[in-house]
Amino acid sequence: MTDEWITKRRPTKEDEDEKGEVLMQRFPDGRPSSFNGETMARVAAVHVGGGIPWKRTPFWRPPNTPEPEPEAPKPAPKPELRVGQVWRRGDGCLMTVMSVDRGRFRVADNNGLSFAYCPDGSGISLSPGMDLVELITDAPAKPATRKVPRLFAEPPRRTFSPSGVTCWDALADDGTAWHRHPRDPQWTQHPLLPDREEPIDA
Repeated sequence: MTDEWITKRRPTKEDEDEKGEVLMQRFPDGRPSSFNGETMARVAAVHVGGGIPWKRTPFWRPPNTPEPEPEAPKPAPKPELRVGQVWRRGDGCLMTVMSVDRGRFRVADNNGLSFAYCPDGSGISLSPGMDLVELITDAPAKPATRKVPRLFAEPPRRTFSPSGVTCWDALADDGTAWHRHPRDPQWTQHPLLPDREEPIDA
């Protein structure tokens, strides 16, 4: 409680003590009352007029301020799409991320129907409720790898197709076969040969 008299405002509900009272000076100049010699009196706060000096009584207690509501925890950011993940769509359907091409993901349902999605799981040109909302199974972690030079097993050979188109063919030391056009600097791998069947020893 402050000992200074307040004159710039009238008391409010928050200034009252448990009986709804404040201390008021009997006279603005502070002289004592001729009746009982007191300079102040406890009066109901509503009886204090404008400009009359007043202050809180010794029994005043600050009002109980409610504890602030705890902030709701922020949801964890939704992971971006990766090939191999399984997601739940807004309508409950489970979707598998199959491939990615230039930032667009192909995501297929259990029937093999695929749709285009952005990295944040929002559908591209799809109706509401088709966004991916919950990650069910994450993609398996990729093993650590390092680049190993692939060498020619023998010198590349220039071959000709029946139409006369030339091509460079090469066999690598890991058994893979490659080809490229003379004006193309990039090599393209030939598809692997199909497996053969052999009897299993009993």
